[in-house]
Amino acid sequence: ETKGILPYAETATDLNILQWRQILSYFSEEECLSFQQTSKPIELPAMLDAEELTAEAVIHFKGAVLDAISRRRSAEKELLSSSEGAKLLGERETLSRQLQEMALVKGEEDPAALKLKRSLESLDKRAATLLGESKVLSDILSVDLEEVRSHLHSPETALVEIFRHNQREEARVWPPHYSSCVITKESSPLLVRHGKADSIENAVSNYRNLLLDKGHADSTVRPEDRKKAWKKAEEILYDKILTPLESHLVPGQLVIFSTDAQLHFVPIGM
Repeated sequence: ETKGILPYAETATDLNILQWRQILSYFSEEECLSFQQTSKPIELPAMLDAEELTAEAVIHFKGAVLDAISRRRSAEKELLSSSEGAKLLGERETLSRQLQEMALVKGEEDPAALKLKRSLESLDKRAATLLGESKVLSDILSVDLEEVRSHLHSPETALVEIFRHNQREEARVWPPHYSSCVITKESSPLLVRHGKADSIENAVSNYRNLLLDKGHADSTVRPEDRKKAWKKAEEILYDKILTPLESHLVPGQLVIFSTDAQLHFVPIGM
């Protein structure tokens, strides 16, 4: 059954790449970030356990929005080469300053501030249109699985791409989960499941709270209680994140972790 669906999933991934390139190149930053919340291009291949396609989707889409925004900002110096572009940048700088002042005085939700924000987004879209043919933007989402493999140092190096996604459990029930793609230079990618996000993220939150609490001189948590709670949070994270990976990695192997979502906030290593 899955094999019959896989060609459609591959087509959907290719179409997602085209759509994302258009949106990330020509829409405002605010619209790109909003689009990211609604488009879930990794979920279909992950749900189908399509390991190669999931790895390809993770490489293409994970972090793509922030990468595109960064590229656009670095490419904006090209606008100065034309009178239209230079004028647009001047208008946007003035409008941005007005918006900051308005937000400080009346708040971001004030009607006048919202109107300035929409005007600023309109200028962003005009800037994106002028930059549409920029070489800096032409390679958005162009990095693929084979290129990543080619940059791994040796067959003993493994890249672990951890990603957060919604996983179907029953009709209309799609709770968030964490999974990983284990990518090596020569072997086929492996898809590893870590389980529901809530227990993992609760452990992350507890771990970080304990770290922050330790730095406070007026902390009310006893050192022995903190140590126990810390150990419990570490054990949960180890069991959920590292234990499922152990059978797919070898001792002495160089492992590169690329985390996602709340896992950005804790150190991970083996």
